[in-house]
Amino acid sequence: MLIFPSGEILNPGSVVVIANRADTFYINYSFYPDFEMVSSVSSVPVMIKYSQWSTGNVNLSDSGDEVLILDGYDNIVDVVAWGTSKFEEFQPPVSNVPYGHSVERFPADCDTNGGSDWRDQPNPDPGVVDLTWPTPTPTMSASITPDPPPESGVLLISEVMYIPLEVEPDHEWIEIYNAGGASIDLTQFKIGDEETQGGGEGMLQFPSGASNGPGKVIVIANQATVFWAIYGSYPDYEMIDTHPDVPVMFAYLHWADGLVNLGNAGDEVLILDLQDSIVDAVSWGNSDFAFDPPVPSVMPGHSIERFPADVDTDTNADWVDQPSPNPGAVRFTHHYYQ
Repeated sequence: MLIFPSGEILNPGSVVVIANRADTFYINYSFYPDFEMVSSVSSVPVMIKYSQWSTGNVNLSDSGDEVLILDGYDNIVDVVAWGTSKFEEFQPPVSNVPYGHSVERFPADCDTNGGSDWRDQPNPDPGVVDLTWPTPTPTMSASITPDPPPESGVLLISEVMYIPLEVEPDHEWIEIYNAGGASIDLTQFKIGDEETQGGGEGMLQFPSGASNGPGKVIVIANQATVFWAIYGSYPDYEMIDTHPDVPVMFAYLHWADGLVNLGNAGDEVLILDLQDSIVDAVSWGNSDFAFDPPVPSVMPGHSIERFPADVDTDTNADWVDQPSPNPGAVRFTHHYYQ
C-alpha cells in the first residue's frame, strides 16, 4: 500500500498515472507518469510506502489480484478485482485479459462495483479516459445502481431546497445521505456552492466531531430557527448561528470567503473531502458544473431530490422535482426511510 506525497491534488475531471518505474514507462509510452512506485527518474514524484496498512511491495498478479484506494481514514474509496480474486466487495471480478492489454473502466464515470464496469483494452492509453456511454440496453439500465463496499462510507447530496416559497436564503437547506456501510467522520468535509477555489461564493466545513452513520441522513439549514418554524424540527447543522443546540458550520476560507446563497436561476452544491477533492456535486438551472444538461429548475417551494437516494450516475437523471420536500428522509422506491 502506497501513499501519495504531501500536497498532491487531483483536480476535477483530471487523471493521474502511477507507474511502477518512470523510466520503463517512458520507453513504452514516450512520456513520464505523474508518480512512480520505485524511484528511477528524479523529476517524477515517488509514492511512499504506507506501512501502517502493509509492508510489502505492489506487484500486481497476472492470474488475479485487486487494486484499491483508501481515503484519509483508511476507508476503501474504490476497488477493482480481476481473474481469480475473491475480494468480497467486488464480485464478479473482471475477466483476465491477454498480455499487453489493460483493464479499463468504461465509461470512466460509471461505478457499480462489479466486473461489468470494466472492459478488455487491447490498446492501453494511460492518461486518457473514455466517457462515451454505450447504447443503453435493458441490462445496462439495471447496472447503474451502486453497491458500495460495506466497510466504506459513500457521501451523496440527496435533496436541495434552493428556491423556498419565500425565495429567501434563510429558508434554504441541503440534505446529504451516507449510502455506504460505515460511519463517515465529517470533520474534514466541506459543503457549499463555490465550485472554484478562490471564488466569491461560499464553502463551509463541518465542526469537530461531526459524523454521519451508515444509511443516515443529515440536514444543513441556513438558519435553524427558520427551519423549525417551517418543518417543526431542527436541522442537524446550521450555516448561521441562531440556536444554541444546533451545531454551526464554519467558513472554509482556504477555498472561498463568501456566503452559501443558492441561486434560483442556477447554481451548484458540492461536497469536498479532506484533500479538497469533490466527493459529490449537483447543479441546476443555468449551471452545468456538475453535469450537462443540469437538473431542470423547479417552482418555488419545490426541492430537487435524488431518487432513488442510492443511485449516482452523475447525470440529471438521478434527480426529480419534489413538490413536497421532506428534509431528513430519503426514498429508494416509494417509501421513506429516516
